[in-house]
Amino acid sequence: MKHAIMVIGHGENASILQSTINILDSVDIDFFVHWDRKYKMPLLKSNKSSIFIVENPIDVKWGTDSQIKVEKLLFNMVQRNKKQYDYAHLISSVDMPLMTKEYFLNYFKKDMYVGFVSSIDDKLYRRLAWYYPNKFDFKTKAGKVIHKCFEGMNYILRVNRIKENKKIVEKGCNWFSISTKYLDSLCNYDKDYIFEHTFCADEFYVQTILHNYKPSELYDDNKMAARYIDWKRGRPYTFHNCKDDINELRRKLNTRYAFARKIDSADIIDKVFYLDN
Repeated sequence: MKHAIMVIGHGENASILQSTINILDSVDIDFFVHWDRKYKMPLLKSNKSSIFIVENPIDVKWGTDSQIKVEKLLFNMVQRNKKQYDYAHLISSVDMPLMTKEYFLNYFKKDMYVGFVSSIDDKLYRRLAWYYPNKFDFKTKAGKVIHKCFEGMNYILRVNRIKENKKIVEKGCNWFSISTKYLDSLCNYDKDYIFEHTFCADEFYVQTILHNYKPSELYDDNKMAARYIDWKRGRPYTFHNCKDDINELRRKLNTRYAFARKIDSADIIDKVFYLDN
């Protein structure tokens, strides 16, 4: 089986991603990297994996539809590659693998490792239904103020831009692993307009397009996506280079989780895999 790992990257430092590449370096595992245009693309190396870089990256603004545009760039890049991949995996540059290369290559059997939540309340639904500008980073102070202003206007005007599509809207973990046979559906979705001018819609994007494949039996959407993410201690919690966190991640190694999100040091990967602490 051949795997394409799609990476959404940002920042001045790619040491975590480089360590991930080192762990999964294989002729059967390639990396497709989009690096936020605001930052210089770092140098990445491998011995066996091919590394493909998005040549015209997007200036990503947190919370806007730019995050979805990046995903679609990566989907298309994998689909158009001359290699025929069996699986595609979406991660960020601050995620780490939780499987050895050998375990990873033999683990995936199902068509889809995509997380779905059981229901969507009105507050979540409004992320798609209301209109949001896409020129501001909603994590900044100014972006938060603008976000509040637009929420007020949307409420007063009773905006609902996706009333006709409400029944197909689904949500879940925005990181996933999937058979590449679904990439055509993701790349050629005829209702992409419902994700434009939205807020944090990357948690709806894949699930809505693939809503017909939502399982009848649901559990934690992160586990469904084969991702180890702790939303109880943070938004989400960032794993640190400390004994407790290292031991916690070690216990998850070569289990049901392909990747952990998120970590603050490449040293964590070395200690989890090479047991050098």
